[in-house]
Amino acid sequence: MQDMLSKSFSAHFIAGAKRYDMLNTREIICDCRDSLKWTRVRLSEKSGVSIDTIVKVEKKRGHNVSVNIFEKLLNAMGYELKVVRKDMKEFVE
Repeated sequence: MQDMLSKSFSAHFIAGAKRYDMLNTREIICDCRDSLKWTRVRLSEKSGVSIDTIVKVEKKRGHNVSVNIFEKLLNAMGYELKVVRKDMKEFVE
């Protein structure tokens, strides 16, 4: 699974061959959860984020997800959020 999705974030999030606008948190969370075949219940248990909040994030019903919640969801699924300067060609840890 780790080979399937990139774990680096910069201006865009890349999952497989798909590139996401970073503002599309709904699609990122949905696709990552679907690729793991996790239920919302399992994501909630692993992340500590309520099911209601996960539903709001995934349905995007006027819900602006905070960076804190976004990061908790990603971390629970094995991803991390990183900030990379635009002018850097490669990410260096």
